[in-house]
This record gives sequence, structure tokens and C-alpha cells, in this order.
Amino acid sequence: MNVLLFDLYAGGHHLEYASALRRALRARDSSLSVDFLTVAPTEKHGMYFEEDDLAYLRDRSPLTDRPAVVPDRDPFGTAYDFLATSVRNPTWDLVGEFADHAATGDYDVVHVLEADKILGALRYHCDRPDLPPTVATINGVFFKPDSAPLPAARPLCALLERAGGRTFTRYCPPALRRGRDWDRWYLATCLDEGVFDHLTVPSAAAQADIAADATGAAVDRISVAPDPVESWDPDSLSQAAARERLDLPAEGPTVLFFGQMREEKGIGTLLDAVATYDGPPFTLVLAGPPSAITSADVAAAADGSPVTVVDRLEYVPESDVFAYFRAADGVVLPYEQSFGELRPSTVFTKACAAGRPVIASDFGTLGRHVREWDLGLLCEPESSAGLAATLGEFVAAEGSDYDVDAGPTHYDPDSMAAYVAARTYERLAETVDGAYRRVTAGSVARDAIGDGQ
Repeated sequence: MNVLLFDLYAGGHHLEYASALRRALRARDSSLSVDFLTVAPTEKHGMYFEEDDLAYLRDRSPLTDRPAVVPDRDPFGTAYDFLATSVRNPTWDLVGEFADHAATGDYDVVHVLEADKILGALRYHCDRPDLPPTVATINGVFFKPDSAPLPAARPLCALLERAGGRTFTRYCPPALRRGRDWDRWYLATCLDEGVFDHLTVPSAAAQADIAADATGAAVDRISVAPDPVESWDPDSLSQAAARERLDLPAEGPTVLFFGQMREEKGIGTLLDAVATYDGPPFTLVLAGPPSAITSADVAAAADGSPVTVVDRLEYVPESDVFAYFRAADGVVLPYEQSFGELRPSTVFTKACAAGRPVIASDFGTLGRHVREWDLGLLCEPESSAGLAATLGEFVAAEGSDYDVDAGPTHYDPDSMAAYVAARTYERLAETVDGAYRRVTAGSVARDAIGDGQ
């Protein structure tokens, strides 16, 4: 079986997910041929793939190579960039090129990863008879509770579909139709019209949520594939060795905030909590790209606080990710409600894979998993005072005679191990491979009927 994986985006998690899934599929069935198609080369691709495993649509990505230099935080430059990108709508053209590539290649099945952001383009570009069976994965921004200035009321959607939905999707500025309601309509249409032969989602709650928008026949084509955890061996790197490798303080409790520092992930709430914190001292490590903060913001929050803040405001190389989690005693996830109740967190699964408890906001999937599996402490979302108190509770429990290799205390290690075992890439590959075989078998059956056999 020849499989084409496609992801429009090349962020760290996108490439990590695709490469790990590809390895797990090949390990499960060595006869599988699995290619990965993406937009254009980046320096990050080499961290996850061999060059022979990759195919590109273009030499340069229009998603990152902007039509003008836009200074950071320049409202006029940002407005120009937004308008220029909306008019060009590079996503539309790129998804069309992907569909052409998939149709002309020797593929038995196509798998669109992180389809969340491109549902409109997929709805129209992939509704063609020459494409192989298509599997799509929804596991990210689809579950954000966003809204758009142009409401996706069903009468309006039906009218647009009859009047020229393809033209509307191509030329309407994405910001006007970006949001949960539009995405729900596009996804339901993809399922009902057979654009997607199968869909994978991260949880049973997400499955029920999406199935409510689709017809009865589509419900049977939605599988649950929980967000997978890393195949790390926590015992392979001690906390002391990890701290030494990363040049972090050797003594005392350490809490990690990892990943892109966006507002929805609660970085503002965390810095406010640091500024007002009056509990026992600890080290807070901020590791990841600073989307919503600056070093000056971090310094202002830490000024006069008993919290020592180590800021590594940059993309973390894949080779250092495991070490950051092992160096910490706990991982803080102060996510806001805008993150989405049904949305999974890769930082959360990395913490579990590294054997580290979490300090997480108590809502949605995040809160339910922490509570059901005893994976750490919970705090009130979007409350800096609540977060500061929970951090103090966590740090105080470490005690004055802190042993860096003694292990965390605010979780059940056996329960965490069971949680990790149920969410491996091997389990993901089992589900995905089953979906591939189901859709290809259905395609063969349809071809046989068409041939009069």
C-alpha cells in the first residue's frame, strides 16, 4: 500500500507528529510505502526526516515568505501583511497543488494531517473523482471556541453553497469566515459529501461533537485516535544530568512552561502569578518561541519575586526537548478557556511521557484527564491568584530536603504509566492503519461495482 501524508504547516509539532506516525506505520507493516508531502523546505525538516522521505510543493513557502518586511508589533505593517495575504489566499492554491500531486501520484490512500486550518480549501479541492481515498485528522484549532465577523448560520451557508461556495471560499478574506462555526460546516460537508472517506479525532467527546453535525452515515467513518505521547524512557536521563546539560540550577524545585508562548496558553496569567507569588522560592523555566511576550515582560514579572525565571525564548531543538522535561519537577499549563475544551495539548502528553506531573487549568479535556488519571494539580483557569496558590502548594510539598532524583509527589506514577501506555504512536498507527485498510477496501468494492463485477 502506498500512502501519502500531507501537512500544510511545518511547525515543530507538525513535523514531529508526521515523522513519528510514519515510523510507527512502517514498523507495523514494512510493506507500507509512506511519503510525506509539505509545502517547502525548512531547516526544521532535517530534525525529523531523511531527505528521501520528503516531497515539496514549492521551493519557498508563501505562508512564511511574506510580500513585504513586517516589523514585529508594527500595526500598519501587520495590517498590510494581513490584507495582502487575504487577497492572495496562498492556502487555497497550495491545497489545490496538493490535490493535483495526490491525484497524479501512485497512491492508494491520502492522509491529511492537521486538517483543521484548511477545511474550506479541502472541501472544494478534494471533491474530485481522481483522488485516492482520503483520510483526514482533526486534532487542533478546530476545537477552539473562536467566532468570525460573518456568522456561519446554516441558511447563509446553504445559500452560499447554491450560489457558488467555491468562489466564496476562494475570495472571501479568511478572517471573515475563520472560526468554529464555519469549520463545523465545512467539516460536516466534507463528511456528508464523501470528500473525506474517514476522519480521526482525539477523543470520544470530540467524536460525538463532530458526529452531531454530520448525517448518520458519516458517524461510522469517525475514529478516535488519542493524541500520542513520546516514546521516551524517563530512566534514560536523570534530572541532575538534564539540568547540567541545559545549564539550569542544580538545586531546588523547577517548574517548566514549554512551547510557543501564546495568550491562549496562559503565559500572561503565569507572569502575573509570578509577580504576585509569595510562596517558597523555585525556578521557572520558560522554553519556547515568545509569540505574546518579550524578555522585558519576563524581567518585569520576576523583579522582586521569590521566583527565579530562566527564559529561553526561542525555538527548542528537538534534541533538547526531552531534557527540558526531565530537568523539571513539574510542568505548568495555565491554559485559558480560549484554548478549547476538547483540544488536546502536546505539552501535556510530553510531560506525561517524561514522568512529570502537571499544574494545569481545570477545564475541558485537560482537567478531566488530570483528575481521572491523577496526573497532577489543577487550578482555576485565567486566575493568576489561583495559579500562584497552586504553584505554592506544589513547591511547598517538595520540602527543604529536596532530592533532585527522588521524583515528583503530586501524581500517581502507576496511573501516569498506564495513561502513557494507552497513547503511544504504536496505538495511533494501529488505528490509522485500520482506517487506511477500510477506505481502500471500500474503494476496491466501488470499483468492482463500477466495472459490473
